[in-house]
Amino acid sequence: MVFFEHSCGCPGYDSTKLERILNEVLSEFNNKEAFMRLSTRSPKDSKYLLEEASTLMSNDFCYWKENDNKNQQLVSLVASMFKAMKIRDGRKIIETLVQSSRVYSDLVALLSSADKSACTTNIILREWHDIRPDHEFRVFVSRRLRKESIVTGISQYFHFLYFDKTPTDCFNFLDEQSKKNLVSKFENYVLQVVDPDVAKFLNFSSEQDGNDSSECIREYIVDLALIPSNHYDGDITDENKIEIGTKSYVLVVIELNPFAPAATGCALFNWNNDLMMLWGKTECDYPLFRYRTAPREDLHSVTLLPSNYESVIQSALSKRITNPLSQARALTLGDCFFSPDQPVAESSLDYEQTVTI
Repeated sequence: MVFFEHSCGCPGYDSTKLERILNEVLSEFNNKEAFMRLSTRSPKDSKYLLEEASTLMSNDFCYWKENDNKNQQLVSLVASMFKAMKIRDGRKIIETLVQSSRVYSDLVALLSSADKSACTTNIILREWHDIRPDHEFRVFVSRRLRKESIVTGISQYFHFLYFDKTPTDCFNFLDEQSKKNLVSKFENYVLQVVDPDVAKFLNFSSEQDGNDSSECIREYIVDLALIPSNHYDGDITDENKIEIGTKSYVLVVIELNPFAPAATGCALFNWNNDLMMLWGKTECDYPLFRYRTAPREDLHSVTLLPSNYESVIQSALSKRITNPLSQARALTLGDCFFSPDQPVAESSLDYEQTVTI
């Protein structure tokens, strides 16, 4: 109800109390920064965030070097959108939520629920970590017709982006050994750290091993990200630490998703063509690892971006052209926001707070 009253300009509503509460919660985080979402969805379509993202993007000469390069524009847009989602104060939380159509729709649905006792939602805050957009991955796990889970597939999360790597970048996957080490580490981390808790929660052990019906839940999807070790405040163990080249990272879980073709994206896999393989029912060398090796030509069906993403790019381009910084100064700003040594993106699960509204 808070956001309906705020957005409708109700004269009796004062949002400063909520703002103070949110500021107090934010002060409990180590770095006083957080990623924010509701229990239902994130407000990634918020006009407030997209305006900030267009400004960040206009100053980015790390990912977006050529003004008319469509792929570079999208990489920069994704990085800028996530950087804009960094929360430092309660006022930004409120403004972000009230300017999001996704949030408005979710709250309308909530208030329309027949069960009024369940008419609540939460503002969820997670401690912020900068993550490069090329450091997020979607992992598919299956225990169908098996006593133990296996990782069947791994894909870059932002399947529509091509990351143009230099030969010295340890994430260009040109080196087969580095690629194998990465895949092996992902596999071990998921099966040793993530799977025991997920299998218990989903009651894998209570189901018949031979049950192959569609109603039998034997799979799930987990999104992982890499955080530079020197930016991570949590425990670093043999299971979550990964070294690639001269760089050291920590693996973290971003979120868990249902293995549901109708509801969850499959990244660079295809639900129609690859379903049997993702189920683990195909004879092959698991897990399969997929990443984009060339820019995508068709960008009309990108579902991970807000519907008006092209207008955000145009806004960033206009800001860059009409109010140009010297490239040297812009590069300095870009290093702060987008440098591979100071990665960009979303959150981890180290510490989480919820506020009921």
